[in-house]
Amino acid sequence: MNKKNITCFICSLASGGAEHQLTELCRMLVDRGYVVTIATFADVEDHYPCATGVMRKRIAPNKGKIGKILSIFWYFLRVRTDVVISFGQRESFLCLIPLFFRRKIKVINGERNLTIGRNSRIERILVKWLYRRSDFIVSNSYSQARNIVSLAPNLANKTKTIINYLDTNLYVPSSEPQHNNPLRIGVFCRYAPQKNCERFIRVVELLKNKGLSFRIDWYGNQFGKNGQANDYFMKIKGVADSLDLGDYLYLNNNIKNVNEVMPQYDAICLPSLWEGFSNTIAEAISCGKLMLVSDVSDNSVMVEDNYNGFLFDPTSEEQICGALEKFIHSTSEQRKIMGQRSRERALHLFGAHGFIEEYLKLIEE
Repeated sequence: MNKKNITCFICSLASGGAEHQLTELCRMLVDRGYVVTIATFADVEDHYPCATGVMRKRIAPNKGKIGKILSIFWYFLRVRTDVVISFGQRESFLCLIPLFFRRKIKVINGERNLTIGRNSRIERILVKWLYRRSDFIVSNSYSQARNIVSLAPNLANKTKTIINYLDTNLYVPSSEPQHNNPLRIGVFCRYAPQKNCERFIRVVELLKNKGLSFRIDWYGNQFGKNGQANDYFMKIKGVADSLDLGDYLYLNNNIKNVNEVMPQYDAICLPSLWEGFSNTIAEAISCGKLMLVSDVSDNSVMVEDNYNGFLFDPTSEEQICGALEKFIHSTSEQRKIMGQRSRERALHLFGAHGFIEEYLKLIEE
């Protein structure tokens, strides 16, 4: 039997959880013999490389907004493919409209974030109208799947949850015990309002004023399109500089070798206001790390309060500060035990069944 042609559609392959997951999915599909293309439309350099055998399509490079939209419509009206897999609500919106005229193509639309209380116009159009064209709606978090069904109960039968993939043989605990003095906390996520940067910086100031000893390294996207400075990064850097946090908070550019850098930290923090199914948390617990994360979306699936880390309300500076203080005052034995529990949880969650088998079921159904 001939393997299907699959077209995957996302804004770009810049740094980010969805981009990473899609490149991994495409690699696995090629390994299974499928013909795979990744199509993008943003004029951004690739952070994640395509695996050997994955074809790369850039739609309407260097065109304006209207030109890109028209080119995307034209692309999906003509593309020769058996299956379209989109990652993100905007991407689903853009491909579903032309695919109403291509009924023989199977469509799998990916929900990659939690939108409770933040229902956009695009989401309202998707759940009311466009998702009728979907064969499956795949959320990477149970929270978002429930949200979609609550907004449109008629979508229940086609809404599925497939949690993110993680290679637990790549993200492994450090072979050497940690002896960091001061204790080091790693933050691996974008500089963006969703990630709660400004409130977190104020928490760092509170901890500094309490005379506590610690160091936080944040790794994120300092640069945007065409190497230009990320305006939001420059804003929060200005805030951090004004508070004289140089010895406590280090703002770094994003990195590709997260699996090599993450194990050196005593804890990993993610203070986001919302998430889908967090890649950062998945990677960190696989590295056997004590976790300091916001109690949103599916974070509590991976992190249990006072078991392998500390959860907090991301809108409360007091709660964030309290969680970090608990970590700073913890003993090395307590941190070791919590880290071991994180690794055990990762091995349980990201076992042999993996997300590729779940996607294959939908592709071949």
